[in-house]
Amino acid sequence: MPAPRRAGAAADAGSDAGASERNSQRLAELETDIDEAKEWRRRVTGRFEEFDNALRRLEGRIERLVADVDFRLSALEQGATTPPGGSAAAPAGEVPLVAPSDQRQAGIAHQQGDVYEPSAAPRSLGTIPADEPSDEVPLAALTPEEQYKTAFGLLEEARHEEAHDVFSRFIDANPEHDLAQNAAYWRAESLYARQMYPEAAKSYALNLRQYPDGRKAPDNMVKLGLALLKLGRTEEACRTFAQLDRNFPDPPLNIRRAAQQGQRQANCP
Repeated sequence: MPAPRRAGAAADAGSDAGASERNSQRLAELETDIDEAKEWRRRVTGRFEEFDNALRRLEGRIERLVADVDFRLSALEQGATTPPGGSAAAPAGEVPLVAPSDQRQAGIAHQQGDVYEPSAAPRSLGTIPADEPSDEVPLAALTPEEQYKTAFGLLEEARHEEAHDVFSRFIDANPEHDLAQNAAYWRAESLYARQMYPEAAKSYALNLRQYPDGRKAPDNMVKLGLALLKLGRTEEACRTFAQLDRNFPDPPLNIRRAAQQGQRQANCP
């Protein structure tokens, strides 16, 4: 009779050993799952930190841009004046974004990369007698697009003062229109074309403040630099060109060339 008891004890011992082995295996699997979960959490945390850092860099970039524009605008508002001797002519070799005011600016929208390109000749206001002042143009009767086209047509005809007035009225009447930021840029250009560099610089700076990430932001920034250069404020012009490189590292070719030419003229470091 003792033999069966020994066999039962051996069976119990074997059962306990098997259970222990299974428990050890489950524990090992659980530890593996925990390690994988920790690794997944580390990866997610790392990606979140990368996203957070990128967001902080973007916020810093926007803050620097706004601060830079505010600085320039404050300087302009404190009384920028043209250099002694009056308005200087454009330095030789400059790559202008606006054709000289004594030439018809044919194709200006295409050259500038403007999003609104007239498909036909701009409205010439042919029903209005030539001796009537431009402020009697019935803009209210036109659609916003027709108003913009009218202003742009005046700009193409080098009627810069009238273009400035119509662009201003378009912006006042349609501040939320998709073309408002374009109109603001061309309004500033109408000042630059008349060599009103202090007013033009202020207008470009205001555009950058209002539309810091707009499609015309690179144009406004490079022309702000060129206007400051015209005013003899070379240090500020160089800072503006450098800011353009930082904020818009891959601008259209005409903007890049204009900025590079301006940097050479200003002997920027």
